[in-house]
This record gives sequence, C-alpha cells and structure tokens, in this order.
Amino acid sequence: MFNRRLSNSALLFLSLWFSAGTAGFCSEVTAAERELQNKAASVILKGLPSIPILLPIVKKHPDYAIARKNLSIAYMNAAIALQDKPTIVLEYCWKSLCLVADNPYGKGNLMAAVSNADEDPDVPETHLKLARQCMKRKCLYGAFIEYQEAIWMGAGASAKAEFADLLKTVQELKEPQGDDWFAWMALSRDEYYDGSKEVSANSIYMAKFEGFMAALQSQVKAIWKTGSVGSVPREAMLSFDVARTGLISNLKVSKSSGNAAYDTSCVRCMQELGRTLPLPAGSPAIVNIEFSFSPGSGSGIAEERQNREARLLAVRMRIQKLESEPSNRRYLPSPLLEEGELEKQLGRYQRGIESYSKAIEVLLAAPVTSRALLDAYYGKADCEHLAGDLKASAATLSQAESVASSMNNDDASIRSILELHGKVLFKDNQPAEAEKYYQRVRTVKR
Repeated sequence: MFNRRLSNSALLFLSLWFSAGTAGFCSEVTAAERELQNKAASVILKGLPSIPILLPIVKKHPDYAIARKNLSIAYMNAAIALQDKPTIVLEYCWKSLCLVADNPYGKGNLMAAVSNADEDPDVPETHLKLARQCMKRKCLYGAFIEYQEAIWMGAGASAKAEFADLLKTVQELKEPQGDDWFAWMALSRDEYYDGSKEVSANSIYMAKFEGFMAALQSQVKAIWKTGSVGSVPREAMLSFDVARTGLISNLKVSKSSGNAAYDTSCVRCMQELGRTLPLPAGSPAIVNIEFSFSPGSGSGIAEERQNREARLLAVRMRIQKLESEPSNRRYLPSPLLEEGELEKQLGRYQRGIESYSKAIEVLLAAPVTSRALLDAYYGKADCEHLAGDLKASAATLSQAESVASSMNNDDASIRSILELHGKVLFKDNQPAEAEKYYQRVRTVKR
C-alpha cells in the first residue's frame, strides 16, 4: 500500500466564507438561507458535519459561491474523517472537487485517497482505470474528475474521446437527478481540463500558483526543525523539481547558509515532505522551484518572492508557446526580457544571463535594431556583474555601446549603460578607465 494520509489543512487553506449584507451571493438567496449558510460555516469550524445544511441550499442556488465553497470544504472534511474507508473517501473527494476545482489540498487528498485504495496515483493509467470503473457504475461525477486527472497526466486520444462523450452526456442533463448533479456542477465551473485548452500566462494562473506556494510554505513550516544552529540569522536556498502530481525530486542546496547543520536541516525537511500538492492546472510537466529557508522572516518564500515566482512561471509558459510557433518568434524578446529581469530579482544570475542572451539572439536577427536590444545587453551585463564576472560584463557593455552608436543614440539615451560600465571597471581595479565613463555620465542631461 502507498498509505498516504489526507491533509487536515483543507479547512485551513480555504478558510471559511461567511455571508454579510448582500455581497458574495446570488440575489435570490433569502435571509433565512444566508443565516443557514452562516450556521453551517460555524458548524464546520467546530468540526461537525454540515453537508445536510448546505447541500439543499447549493442545489437550489448553484451560483451561491460562498455556500458552494463551504460545501466543498464539508465534503473534504468528511473524507478526512472517514479516510480508513477508501471507497467512501474517494467519492467524497470527487464531490468536493466537482464543486470547487482550485483547492490544491483537495487534489492532494484525492491522490492520497487513490493511493490508500492500493493504486499508484502518479500515473495516468490509474486515473483512466478509475474513470472507466465509474462509467460502468454510472458514477458520472467520479468519472468527470478521474478523466481530468488522467488527461492532465498525459493520457492519450482515447481518454480525451471518452471524456468528450462524458461531457456530452452531462450537458444533456436538463434536470440532473441524484448524484449526477455533482457532474453537472463540475461542468458549470467551466474550469475542467479536456486536453485541448491552453491556460494563458495571466493573473488567474498566477493567483492559483501563489496559492500553491503559500500551501507549500505552510507544509514546510509544519515540519522544519532547525535544531541547534545558533542564533546568527541565516538563509539557505534549496532547488527542487515538482511534478504535476506534486512529487518532489532533484533536491539540492543552491545557496548555502554557511552552516552545514542548518543546510542539512533544510534538506531533511524537504526529504521528509517528499511530495507537495499537485501543480495548478496549466503548469508545465515539471516546475523548478527555489525555496528560501530563513527563520528570521519565517521559512519559505515571502509574499514578494511568491509573486515573482508565479509571474516567472507564467512568463515561461508564454515563451514555450511562442517558441513552438516559428511565425511568432518575433514576439519572444518581450517575455524573454521579463524572464531575465525576474531571474535577476530572484538572485539567479546565470539563468538571467541565459534569458537575456536568447533575447539578444532574436533581436539581432530582426530586420530593424530596436531599443529592446540595448535593454537586453544591459540586463545581461548587469547579471554578469552581479555574478562576479566583471570581464564578461564589460565586454557586453561595450557591445551595447557599439549598437547604440550604430543607432545614432547619444550618451543621454544610454546613460544607464555608461553608469554600469563605469561601476564594473571600478570594481575591476581600473579606476582611470572608470572615471572616463563617469565623466561622460556627468556631462549628459538626464
């Protein structure tokens, strides 16, 4: 058996949604129904069953978002309470995910439930088998969720065709009866994944990835033990890959804290975790994450860093899409420049150099030399400078000045390049040469 435990954090992640005034629900909900919804939320906080209270309300008002989210939490909490009964747990997980798809703890608990049913949750064949079993017993909601998981993990054309048939069946349910209602609710989310949708690099995906990172941070905080490493403020960076299923691999220390015991405590923490939540829909097959361990500011990734990591993944998805379409390569420089800047902000200078170098390659091939080429040279030179390769940085800056000269740009338009060049030369023990650049900077107008 795989024997994974379901996470009690499902309740903590989604928190609870209380109705107040007229915000957050459809206009047809009565005051009495709002009161019942709030009562159910209080019942959930006490760890008591609330499905009988919420289910009639959500069936009557499917667009009552607050009640729908709390009903999803209620089903997941019921699954947690009954996790020694794998079949029932699976059904409750399916129902929860049919109501709300973007709860990463829900996906993690589904994987745990599948493993506790003596199946491998990390391969598409498992979920395709479960989907087909559900279809045989006319459990449409279970089939809906499992087909999505199978396709998300890379199941082939036959799985997509079967899911298309299921979607057609659910769409034809004018008045869904019994548990078919959950499949109908899943379809109404308009968030299902059938293998044909392209999730764009937008704020929706970023928000979901930020939620994923926040959940990962909470998991790390719960198990990380620093031991006796002294009171000196420290920070270690760990790099690792996360698969779509949440499996963690290729773990390594990318930036040492300077204390071997401290670094070891971070590595052991991630080894003990082993698996985090499944990646949000639309993620690449493998996502590389650099995670900061710093007890002074709280372990994990700070909010600003989370936002940058989320933006970076979204930008990478856009780059991958553009690279797959040769006719759109001309649009690559902008996301490549953004990727380079984000890598630089995250302290990953070599990766920043690679992004800026790709942008330079594309821009040099363009029929017209643009200002973006200077930006790419500057970004690359700055990353080289921050990485300590001063010779390479100076050479890149000289290339930038040559390009600027061919574009008939005056010193004022490349002021930042001149300033950086002077700084690099000064650090490289060439003060006389650096002063020449500083003099040019002083004589130009801002």
